[in-house]
Amino acid sequence: MTAKIVPVEFRGDTLWGFEQGDGVFIALKPMVEAIGLDWSAQYRRVNRDPILKEGIAIMATPLGRGGDQKAICLRLDLINGWLFTIDSNRIKEDSIRQRVLEYQRECYGVLSQHFLGLSREHEFSSEVSCDDLGSLTEIANKSRLVEIANRISGPRAACDLWRKLDLPLVPSFSARQSDIPRGIVADVEGQLRSFIEEGCQFDEDHTTTARAMFLAYKDWARSEAQPIITETAFGRAMLHLSQDYNFLKIKARVVTYRGLRVKEVG
Repeated sequence: MTAKIVPVEFRGDTLWGFEQGDGVFIALKPMVEAIGLDWSAQYRRVNRDPILKEGIAIMATPLGRGGDQKAICLRLDLINGWLFTIDSNRIKEDSIRQRVLEYQRECYGVLSQHFLGLSREHEFSSEVSCDDLGSLTEIANKSRLVEIANRISGPRAACDLWRKLDLPLVPSFSARQSDIPRGIVADVEGQLRSFIEEGCQFDEDHTTTARAMFLAYKDWARSEAQPIITETAFGRAMLHLSQDYNFLKIKARVVTYRGLRVKEVG
């Protein structure tokens, strides 16, 4: 199967995507070199991770010198998984550290916008203003942008964006709250912050299944006389908190958390 090669501009760098029947894949080496990191080290990093390794593909490209070359690519939905294995706090050179943060903050959004087919004249990033959003006057484009926000950041972000785009509202319009049963504390995020800080420790090489993490949370909540939220609500809140605490929630056949270890009791 021949892949369609698509260039994507990101903050002055040209990144390369490959579209084919089983998904979109992004060439890794141009990204690594654009950031200023060592390619060999990052390639080993991806291969060490069992989930990221599943998303590697080798694509033929005519872009190299001397004829066709092979490009090592990673599936688009795993790009952020790789980017967030890079600990910016350990990078001494400030310019490289800032590039890492830019890519972690914005790159997946730009790539997903491009390959999900939303036609825009300007680059999408976290710096898009409300005036920029207001310029998307066509309902189809606005709705598509909300759909992408839902895929990337969840229903609450999609609802917020819907309002900012001034799309029609109905009285019941809001992010779904059915995951939090009646009587459960509203401050789910605050409760889980306490669980992470008191019941876990950070270990970038450790992987814990989502089920094991939830069971550890339930034990912690009982010991602290705290109400227990549902497993679905727990998973959504942990995904949101992963950005603050620099761990990864990896969605695959078995959902796991990477970089977070449950503390031993006793």
